[in-house]
Amino acid sequence: MKVIDFYALPRSGQDRILDSCRGTYDPRPIAVAPGVRPKAELWGALSVGSAVALVALWAIGYGDLDSSLARHPIPMVVVFAGLAFAVGLGIVQALAYRAKVAGMSMVPGVYLFAGNVIDAREPELRVYPIEEATSVAVRGSSELVVVFPEARFSFAVEEGRADHAVQTLEQARTLLAPGPSDDVRRDLDALVPLAVAAPLAPTVPIEPPAVGWLRFRWAVPALAAVVGVGLFFARDRASDGALFAAALKKNDVAAFRSYLAKGDAHREEVQKTLLPRAELKIAAEKGTVEAIDELKQKYPETAIDQEIEHQRKVAIVRAFEKARNDKSLQAMLRFESTYPKHHLANDVAKAKHVLYQAALTKFQKALPERSGDAGAIAAALIAHAEKVGPKRKGDVLVGPPVAVRIHRVPSESMDRADDVVRRNPYYNGESSLPTRYLDAKGLEPHEKAAAAAFSKALAKGFSSEIITFEPGETVTTEERPEVKVPTVFVSYRLEPSGNAFASTRPRGIFMGLVFFFDVWVVVPGTEEPFHVKHTLDVKVPVKTLLDMGKPYPRGGKIERQIYDEMLEQGFAELEKRYFRQWYR
Repeated sequence: MKVIDFYALPRSGQDRILDSCRGTYDPRPIAVAPGVRPKAELWGALSVGSAVALVALWAIGYGDLDSSLARHPIPMVVVFAGLAFAVGLGIVQALAYRAKVAGMSMVPGVYLFAGNVIDAREPELRVYPIEEATSVAVRGSSELVVVFPEARFSFAVEEGRADHAVQTLEQARTLLAPGPSDDVRRDLDALVPLAVAAPLAPTVPIEPPAVGWLRFRWAVPALAAVVGVGLFFARDRASDGALFAAALKKNDVAAFRSYLAKGDAHREEVQKTLLPRAELKIAAEKGTVEAIDELKQKYPETAIDQEIEHQRKVAIVRAFEKARNDKSLQAMLRFESTYPKHHLANDVAKAKHVLYQAALTKFQKALPERSGDAGAIAAALIAHAEKVGPKRKGDVLVGPPVAVRIHRVPSESMDRADDVVRRNPYYNGESSLPTRYLDAKGLEPHEKAAAAAFSKALAKGFSSEIITFEPGETVTTEERPEVKVPTVFVSYRLEPSGNAFASTRPRGIFMGLVFFFDVWVVVPGTEEPFHVKHTLDVKVPVKTLLDMGKPYPRGGKIERQIYDEMLEQGFAELEKRYFRQWYR
């Protein structure tokens, strides 16, 4: 096979080929397969494929918040430019090829001559000598197939003429095989020039038709590449807008965070407004101040500070309502300590006041009918407690303390009781004297126990976060001391009752006691202390004496037991008669 440029041949050679291909002069073609090479289609396919690839690159990840290709990296501009260049190149090359083929002087196609096959589907003629054919065969009744090492050609012939064509080709192959003369080859091969040229034939060679725009055909793909660069940036901006629209549609934190990871055009609006607002929605749904404060720390500068502050106030109100519904000072103080910058000072004060009033109401409802000043005392104590407020001890909230103190007043006639006992026949010596057991040493344990018992009894009427009662030191001075905290003074004076009991078994003489109680409740800030009197006559516990078995204790142990029991009974009776009216 050899390639011959038709336009490079002399005019005589060009005319001979044209005359033969047209069938004007011998050698005439045995068969013709008109048509052109599919180069235009291939270039068109390149153009279409590149355009499809451009569309795909545009579409893949476009506006997709979850795609890494929502915004293409800058190096992708080369791909866009290359594909656009390929689109332009394919179009130009397809048109150029069609123009090239359309300007041919012969009908484009493959021509079968006895001496060769001329592939004239484009001006560059491909010539296949028939003696190089590896096969000449008939397929069916109207198809002739000629095969060369480099190519295979199929020709349609009239039905019944295929065998004749094969015979003609075989004869030609026989003639051409031994190296034929020029005359023989000239009769079989249109490419062999005539022996004598026609004297009047034109001598100027045929030239390819001039197509002006082909000189600038490379400008088209170059311009297309520039358009591809523009497409890259246009797609980038458009996808950014689509990303923003998608984020707005979803309107959640994940969407806006995804936009910030990919988009740029609306970054400031998303960072300072939309993302904080989406986070604020979640924090508001949680309904806690902590969630709002965490949001403020996360976004110290936003365009929705007023919205955040509004939601914080709403959350604080919700926290306040929760604390108020708990109906305890513990909850209210926890609210204040947890949210020191709240805006509900008046509401908190009112809520606390309601709790103190509720405590007072509860106390007053529980009072028996004849409770004396207990209701007024409770009102004064609770008013003081509200003014002072509770304090925290570890994890426990305790109200302000009320001291409970025993005030020991010296006896006026206990010495005479000793004289009475001495004159009694059952006098057992010094161990029978009452004053031995009613001195400071004997009284102190009972006073401490009484103060503790009274404190415990009084505490039953109040919640510990409202008021607490604590036993204080015994007062031994004649006058009550000045106090800075509310104090319950239980002043008492012991006198002999005059009723002595003489016991035979065990032998002894015992004096009954009279307790003269004055209960003073002193509340700082009140004009006068509350005061109540009680006189209690405590008889000798005869049953205790009768229940004693032999051998009887000696050395004043019996007397100590009897007087201790009377002291306990006296303080217990005061608790029963007075302090128990403070609670039920």
